[in-house]
Amino acid sequence: MTEWEILVEDGNLIVEFEKPGKKQEKRKSEDAEKLENQTKSDEGILLPPSILKNMEIRAQSIFRPEHEDIEILYALSGCSHRVNTLHQFSSEDVLYGSDSKEANVNVENMIAHIRAETGELPELLVILHTHPGGEPLPSTQDKLFFRTTAQKIKQYSSGTEVFYGIHAISGGSVRAKKDYEKIKENTIKWSSITHDHEVAFYTKESKPKEVNKNG
Repeated sequence: MTEWEILVEDGNLIVEFEKPGKKQEKRKSEDAEKLENQTKSDEGILLPPSILKNMEIRAQSIFRPEHEDIEILYALSGCSHRVNTLHQFSSEDVLYGSDSKEANVNVENMIAHIRAETGELPELLVILHTHPGGEPLPSTQDKLFFRTTAQKIKQYSSGTEVFYGIHAISGGSVRAKKDYEKIKENTIKWSSITHDHEVAFYTKESKPKEVNKNG
């Protein structure tokens, strides 16, 4: 409750103002809240090793001997900026066509799939697709996908933060295993014993989104 100083002279109100220190305390509280929000933003997307391992398994599932690898779609979700769940989309209702260059996605069915698993859309949602044999850079078509899906998801849940990832994968033969390494602000790279993985994260405007390994 705000406290006020009131000066009265001969029964008449002369001036009123907040007690000293009240505005300063309010300003400190507002500054602390801004700092907390900025700190959360600076942390970026936080990926535990268990999620990174599941991402590896999911991406490597596209390997088909003597056939071109195809693009697949999956998603990560969590609270604040911490990821705790991986969502697979193995239904034609969501992914109704795919080859080595593109994947055709029914966005509304993808949203319905996530809601069926979690009960509601989560605070944090990261939608990823693979680039077999490529680089984790968004194409013109990817950038359009980022913008349009973000708009659609906001219609269902205005409180959901939506980001995107491109999971480049190459290989298919035995190689030296390499641990997770952050090579750019938005990119983590590693190698399993059969594939090289490089995953980059972006905002809906296709700008780099900070990512960190959590643990």
